[in-house]
Amino acid sequence: GITRLTESGLSMTDWKFAGRRAPRNTEEWDVEFDKYKASPQWKYQVVHSGMTLNEFKFIWYMEWGHRHLGRVIGACVVFPTLALLTRPWISNTLKLRLLGFSGLVVCQGLLDGTW
Repeated sequence: GITRLTESGLSMTDWKFAGRRAPRNTEEWDVEFDKYKASPQWKYQVVHSGMTLNEFKFIWYMEWGHRHLGRVIGACVVFPTLALLTRPWISNTLKLRLLGFSGLVVCQGLLDGTW
């Protein structure tokens, strides 16, 4: 995505399953930016680019939005699957396929959150 194109790396240095709110004031943004500066991404790629706080906010919001979009997509796949599994007119073969697809979506979300 955008972090690969800009070679800025992941701007969010932590991952919380339930998500998190965006920083609300300058002090909170400074704390986030300092965490990013302590990351390997900053040390090896960004240090020579002279990234400003506003540029950091842009990539941070891109990643934050991406993570929330992933949660919405996951919910839009998993919850209907759970509802369909209770329907007697859905064949067992289709139920297995739905479970497999939902499982892949969940695994993608977990992988994206850990790396």
